Amino acid sequence: MPATERDWKNWQDINGNSEGLSPTELMNIRYRHGRAEAVRAITCPPGRDPQTWEDQIQNFLVSKEFGHRVH
Repeated sequence: MPATERDWKNWQDINGNSEGLSPTELMNIRYRHGRAEAVRAITCPPGRDPQTWEDQIQNFLVSKEFGHRVH
């Protein structure tokens, strides 16, 4: 079942996302302010498989950590 506008509003409220950011935008902001722990605290967006979401978070964190080490 596709996520409704209400589902997204609830997700935004739960995650303190009053700006209506996409999951990826929220991960980027959270990473800048709180690193990995802050990103891992983001709940699974509506309409997504929880395991796929966990994989996406892990891939995001690996890419960020790798990116900070290579200059």
